[in-house]
Amino acid sequence: MDRISQNLERHYSAFIEEPQAFEFFTGLSDYLNYVKGELKLNAIVEKVLEKKKSEYAKIAELEEKSIKELQEAKGKLLKVIKKRKIEPSKLQGDHASIHYSENIIRDLERLENGEIHTGNFYSDALEGYLWAIAVGIAQLGYKDDIKEFEDPNKYPQNIYGNYTFSQTLPLRYKQGEAIERSRILEIWGTFDWLQKFQVAFSELAQNTPWGEIAPKYVDDSRNHPEMVDAVDIMFFAEELKNLMGLNRSILGRSNVDIHHMKVPVFKNHTKRVHAYLLKELSINDSTGNFEPGIKELKVNLNEKWWKNGEKPSYKKDSAVMSLGNRHVQIPLGSNQGVLCEALFDIPLGEWLKDINVRDKFYTDTESAFYNTVRAINESAKDNFDIEELLQYKASRTRVRDELFKES
Repeated sequence: MDRISQNLERHYSAFIEEPQAFEFFTGLSDYLNYVKGELKLNAIVEKVLEKKKSEYAKIAELEEKSIKELQEAKGKLLKVIKKRKIEPSKLQGDHASIHYSENIIRDLERLENGEIHTGNFYSDALEGYLWAIAVGIAQLGYKDDIKEFEDPNKYPQNIYGNYTFSQTLPLRYKQGEAIERSRILEIWGTFDWLQKFQVAFSELAQNTPWGEIAPKYVDDSRNHPEMVDAVDIMFFAEELKNLMGLNRSILGRSNVDIHHMKVPVFKNHTKRVHAYLLKELSINDSTGNFEPGIKELKVNLNEKWWKNGEKPSYKKDSAVMSLGNRHVQIPLGSNQGVLCEALFDIPLGEWLKDINVRDKFYTDTESAFYNTVRAINESAKDNFDIEELLQYKASRTRVRDELFKES
């Protein structure tokens, strides 16, 4: 078993049998941080999630095409209304499948301007308005004016009228069903579930207000699958906070129903992901090939593998420590992140006293500074093959810059 497989197994075995939520989920977060920080493992994950990106791209394309067709149908319906001089209030009736004011045309404009939000696909909401308008036109005696939209084979049938405004919309329905089926049965769905957990965990670590989480992960409200993912992340964070006993819930309730964050469920997901990663590592090792193009460097501990002049660095925004083409994901919202930020903010090799950083620690005990140094060194050993990246001495630490001096 190679270095990566050994480290992966060590992280996995450290938490997988933990029965308590706090220990299990913090351990799972550490495990996923290791996977993300190890280029070879992260490349496997990215390759798996290409299927999700492909499926989401397909449904986004079908959605946009459906919207275009629906907007063309809307234009034709509005022409009928103008031609027949129909007052919007007369389109109101008990046939409506949606709630709108007396002026449904104005409400339709508000939907298109983003003033009315839908919790589903935008095309579904738009079709609902068009259907209500079409039925209203037909009930006023102008059924022949909208004959091109009649669909006697529409499923399911509606007693008020059956109309089709987009030929692509049924294909988008099928693609949505295919995605949900694939999410359950295929490996990408399992990886995606754990990825959403990790994002939620990082937001919890950063104490992001509940209502600000979802908007960070969806740019376009028309992309319904991404919107659902963003909402999942938001509720994952809410349930995690309650499960792990971190003050009161984000919603101000001390008890929140737990629908997603169940240890047995995540345990099963993690077992499947772990087995897949080990299998892929084994295949790559046996063939000597690695599809994403990343070759594992075979070096002895502390043997210089990085290029002359390369030095470790740290990115605060992503909490990633890098050396050459290797990276370590430092847990967000952790003492390790605070210490890394402080160490890499001063000249490499300069000593940093604990009194200059401990007041910023998230948790502080007598041994917090030493334990944080040790944790960073463990990550550096796992990922950089460096026995001691940080030197510790009398409540001080520094990056061992002598390791990176040009030869």
